[in-house]
Amino acid sequence: MRKYNIVEPEVIVGLGEKTVFSDIDNSYSEILKLHIHLEDWLGDDLVVISNFYVVTDVLKEGLEQSELSGFEFVNIEVTKDECFNINFNKSRAFPSFWGMKITGVKGKDDVYVNSLELNVSEEFMTFLKGEYQVHYLVVNPEYDKELDDFIMSLINRDRNS
Repeated sequence: MRKYNIVEPEVIVGLGEKTVFSDIDNSYSEILKLHIHLEDWLGDDLVVISNFYVVTDVLKEGLEQSELSGFEFVNIEVTKDECFNINFNKSRAFPSFWGMKITGVKGKDDVYVNSLELNVSEEFMTFLKGEYQVHYLVVNPEYDKELDDFIMSLINRDRNS
């Protein structure tokens, strides 16, 4: 039986105005088109924004060449806020970003989502930690449902205003 870890990637903020949801009234609805308007990025190759996983082009290429399964890549739009250049750590080149749509099934694939939690196999973890920037990735976090519900209520409030 395959072992999985729950992971929480670096969270980025800045959901762009061109983002399209399948159901605007449901904070957990599917994102049909993602637009990120970045104010900052700490440098991880795997990040999350509003329940949508995003990877750098470097990680995308590595995953495409690997034997790992449970994901596919989609185009996203990325723009930078005017304060981005002030906040961004210029020691690293700014990459292209891709949406990583999770399609995996537990027990079959290396990546799947269960109750909005990203689950990755031991092989996927080894792959990520081997060559990629994942300094802000939290593995098997303590989960606080009340805090998550509060954060989602704020996101919903911002979407509806």
